[in-house]
Amino acid sequence: MGEKIKKQIKTYLLLVLSCLACGTAVNWILLPNGFVTTGTTGLSIVLEGLTGVNFTIVCYAITLVIVIAAFAILGKKELVNIIFLSILYPTVLLVTQFINVSITFENKLVAILAFGILYGLGVGISYRLGYSYGGTDTLGKILKATVLRFVPLKVIFMLLDAVICAILFFTYGLDLAAYAIIGQIVYANVMNYVVFDFGMQIYQIHIISSEPEKIRNYILNDLHRGVTVHHAVGGYTGEDKIKLDCVCSPREFVLLKEYVGQVDPRAFIEVFPVVCVIGEGKQFYDIDEAGKF
Repeated sequence: MGEKIKKQIKTYLLLVLSCLACGTAVNWILLPNGFVTTGTTGLSIVLEGLTGVNFTIVCYAITLVIVIAAFAILGKKELVNIIFLSILYPTVLLVTQFINVSITFENKLVAILAFGILYGLGVGISYRLGYSYGGTDTLGKILKATVLRFVPLKVIFMLLDAVICAILFFTYGLDLAAYAIIGQIVYANVMNYVVFDFGMQIYQIHIISSEPEKIRNYILNDLHRGVTVHHAVGGYTGEDKIKLDCVCSPREFVLLKEYVGQVDPRAFIEVFPVVCVIGEGKQFYDIDEAGKF
């Protein structure tokens, strides 16, 4: 089996895990503890109460409308990132709904924290892989491309969340709306951690040293990584300096730091975590794959 096929299979398995985490968070924690949530899932729950139609069916309908609008307005590229989860997630919601599991907590705050952590983990996995559930994030992009062109995207997201929170308030009252906001804050922070911090595999390294040639050769010949050489001027000394830039794995950074410590203990080193790198190289992404980030 080719490396690309293995990678694709791994991606789909992680997306299934993502949907399972979100589906169990909603059906096994959120609803048994009497809570509601924001986003299209929360809106579907509200509409179930008004229409009597199972909220998973409503979720299918809402997602289908968003998918069609995304294809018509945003194009095929946006559709590729949402079509898989827009089908899988409502299906997982439906399946987990009929599995008789109920995880309840005496403390409501603990319950909403448990929901937020599990839901944020699920959403974070899919976002880290570059896929979207086709919910309010896609709806925000559609509004940005049509009627709200001059409004920043993050403001549109906030407006959508505010509208859904207002609907929850008028439907269920202040207490449940407040818990929904708490749940959103928790899962948003967990999601951001998973997307940007968890399992970081690549670092960007900046090095200014009195031995740039030795370090450059070590990066090229021993680590087998690329390196970019910049001419810089020290702001304090006014001296001409050489700055080396490279990206490497955590293990390679440890080796590089040890080597730099040997040849120039007074070297200046900056280290930055990187979400992804586009190009040819170990742990880098092709331009098409990187488009999902």
